Amino acid sequence: MNYLVIWGSDNEHEVSSAAELDELLAQVTKLGEPHVVGVYPPGYRNNETSPWDDPPSGGLELGVGHPERSFLFWYGEDGGWGHEPHVPPMPEDEADIEFNHFNEVMFCGGERGRVRPDTAREAARQYIETGQRPTAVQWG
Repeated sequence: MNYLVIWGSDNEHEVSSAAELDELLAQVTKLGEPHVVGVYPPGYRNNETSPWDDPPSGGLELGVGHPERSFLFWYGEDGGWGHEPHVPPMPEDEADIEFNHFNEVMFCGGERGRVRPDTAREAARQYIETGQRPTAVQWG
């Protein structure tokens, strides 16, 4: 199965394995700024509607490129923000992380930043391997 991986305004690639996904995530990490990377199911581009207006069933967005924090967002009926229970929220006096979200800024702080980068990558690999919501984090 091929999954669509998107970041920035003009970066789209299909991947069919966790190894291919890891290569792309390594490329995004090397860009030098945090990015939102979307990993979307097969058939994601089958219509002309926006995924934000009519989100696909399944699909994962993760924060890539910050050395200490990331985030996970799952699309679907059981969707929501992922977190690691043992990772504390970002301190209130710490500036939110600015992730490049398709050339717009998405701020990530507080509860949303309760995922370590390696865990976010593991969750993305789980999604590619199973097609299901990852179990690497708790969802809420």
